[in-house]
Amino acid sequence: MGKSRSQIPAPWGRPLGAALLPVVLGACVSSTPVRPDATTDFQLVLQQPLQIPAASAHLRFQDGGPVGPSDRFRPYCEFELSTRSEQPQPVEPDRFQVTAIQRRTLSDELTGMPAAPLMRCNQDVYYETRLWLASERQPQVRVLICREVFDGCAFGRYPGPAEIGEALGPYFELTPTQETP
Repeated sequence: MGKSRSQIPAPWGRPLGAALLPVVLGACVSSTPVRPDATTDFQLVLQQPLQIPAASAHLRFQDGGPVGPSDRFRPYCEFELSTRSEQPQPVEPDRFQVTAIQRRTLSDELTGMPAAPLMRCNQDVYYETRLWLASERQPQVRVLICREVFDGCAFGRYPGPAEIGEALGPYFELTPTQETP
């Protein structure tokens, strides 16, 4: 007859499970907290009108312009609205205040599953930078999500201003906040 769970000898029983719990839970925590009421010293300036496609809430950019599918091993960004619509959604040129910057390391971009720190060698790892956005004129604009994927054990980096600028091209400009007199 097999051993019951309580009869499995240490180190494979409860002591090991208790020791691994903080590691497993730590992998589920975002590397940067989000404070939607905060502000940063940056604005994302949309230089020209955009149209979010029907049945979508985002528009993907790579190599300086809008794209359909993208090469996930090169920097790309998604400009996202708060709601999906069956009709195309226009977005007019505007200055969006960056209210928070968040960085996450993911094993899956669709589910947002955090990458397990000890298991990165057998999976692709998405390095993600999120710029949370706000505008009084266009409150439906939510976030700019920029990602780059590194395979296996490669040491990746989060998309920074250079990678974000490369993906967005002339459509957007990330600038310091301008003080108004």
